Amino acid sequence: MLLYNAGIFTACSAFIENGYILIKDGKIIDVGPMDFCPNDEEKYDLSGHLFIHGSRDWTRTSNLEVNSFLLHH
Repeated sequence: MLLYNAGIFTACSAFIENGYILIKDGKIIDVGPMDFCPNDEEKYDLSGHLFIHGSRDWTRTSNLEVNSFLLHH
């Protein structure tokens, strides 16, 4: 699952203004700026959203929960 176009505060307190989070097999395996964004079949455009490390366990989030989050935020 690829979450992209989001503002991201990382675990090391860095801020990525326009970045991505790549989740595979229930684990976050990559985070970075959109310049280096990989491709994934299952992707969600999160423009306008801000993610803070530890604010939600995205590794346990289902596709339905992502869609619901996007509709309500």
